[in-house]
Amino acid sequence: MAYTQKDLDALKSAYATGAKSVKYGDKEIAYADDILKRIEKVESELGIASKTISRKFAEYGRGFE
Repeated sequence: MAYTQKDLDALKSAYATGAKSVKYGDKEIAYADDILKRIEKVESELGIASKTISRKFAEYGRGFE
């Protein structure tokens, strides 16, 4: 299936509202907890880089070992 930006927007909107289903035209698709995986799949097929959060932590030491 060829996804569009409209499909991606509908998935993100459903995720933001906590909905468990998305309606595409005359079809309604119910999702379990895998809606984030679907969003990532659609983004990858559209060539949109998924935004991941990376965290870095500083390490401190006395300099003695």
